[in-house]
Amino acid sequence: MFNQNKVLLRGRKKYNIINNKEESNITMHSNYEMIYIINPNYQEEQIDAVIEKVEAILNKEDVKELHTDKIGRRELSVIFKKFDKGYFVMAEFNGNKSKIKNIETKMNLLEDIIRYMIVNKDK
Repeated sequence: MFNQNKVLLRGRKKYNIINNKEESNITMHSNYEMIYIINPNYQEEQIDAVIEKVEAILNKEDVKELHTDKIGRRELSVIFKKFDKGYFVMAEFNGNKSKIKNIETKMNLLEDIIRYMIVNKDK
């Protein structure tokens, strides 16, 4: 009789014999770059508060090596949410692919953010 809970370990990967699924014991981190646009009517203190909110979201999702750069106020090529200008901020970090969806969900809830985009730099 075959034991249904039998699992083989080979190197760093775990192979489940029953379902022929491969599961990794190590979480893979990729390099990501996120650029987001803040409401241009905000004062410097309000912009810093929004940046702290975004950094808190990223830190809750266990990102590593977070680096944030303020790019500044720029004109938008397309009007978003009735804004033709915005305050641009870029964040670079290492994170787990499975956590990116959670980050996107939380970014969508921030009313201070006009637009954002997350790009995997490894691809």
